Amino acid sequence: MSHYDSSFVDLHCHSYYSDGQLSPKALALAMSQANVQLWSLTDHDTVAGLAEAKRESDALGIDFCTGIEWSTQVGKQPIHLLAYDFDPQHEAILALQAQQTASREKRAELIAEKLVKHAKLPNLLATAKDIAGSAAVGRPHFAQAMVQQGILNDTRDAFKRWLGTGKIGDVKTPWAPVEEIIAGVKQAGGVCILAHPHKYKLSLSKLRKLTEQLAELGCEGIEMASPGFREDWAVSLVRTLDEHALCVSRGSDFHFLGGWARVNQAPNVLQQCRPWWQQRYAES
Repeated sequence: MSHYDSSFVDLHCHSYYSDGQLSPKALALAMSQANVQLWSLTDHDTVAGLAEAKRESDALGIDFCTGIEWSTQVGKQPIHLLAYDFDPQHEAILALQAQQTASREKRAELIAEKLVKHAKLPNLLATAKDIAGSAAVGRPHFAQAMVQQGILNDTRDAFKRWLGTGKIGDVKTPWAPVEEIIAGVKQAGGVCILAHPHKYKLSLSKLRKLTEQLAELGCEGIEMASPGFREDWAVSLVRTLDEHALCVSRGSDFHFLGGWARVNQAPNVLQQCRPWWQQRYAES
């Protein structure tokens, strides 16, 4: 791999194997059309789409990096960890994926049960599974099931009434411990990065503390070039990154055509920061 222009690197997007709209093949084409030089498919807790994404990327002549977005938590704080450049068939990755899949399935059952018991809705699990297809069932699929069955006219209403944060359908999931995820990714030859740090609604001081905690656990950086992350906060975090020898990542968090994020739509990496891929592929 060669030196990449950070303005054409997108290391965070989702296909229909998790909660995205497009196939991995279609995503590779979108990346190529956006002149992206290096990209990664980071579906939630699954590596199912990586082989297809790699095949199409090779055919299109763009570089592809294996990726995944793990759900976990630090203490009581839910977070997502992006993992990159690992062997997707390593036993540690497959074991983590199986553990996360079982947790998601149990969570879907609990959501369905709570909606029946507390919202007096019909059991929507079978419909949500049909909508999810190859993806794990999540709250968006239950919202779509409500619309499909004529219970509501808009999925946004589903989140406002029953599925949003703090509502009856907001069921917590027993994810794999963060220490296990970081250790497993390292065993498979990869790196872990904190995803979209602004989405946790933390103060700057608490985000700094979280970053330091993750660094001590072996996390290697944060996704600072992410849509919505404040540039002044990014500048303020540079010292923390330097103190812990942390790198940064860049990604659009693309899910849907016409959605809030487009392919390769993310802030540029600050000049004083070290993109993890430049260091990792420097000698390639």
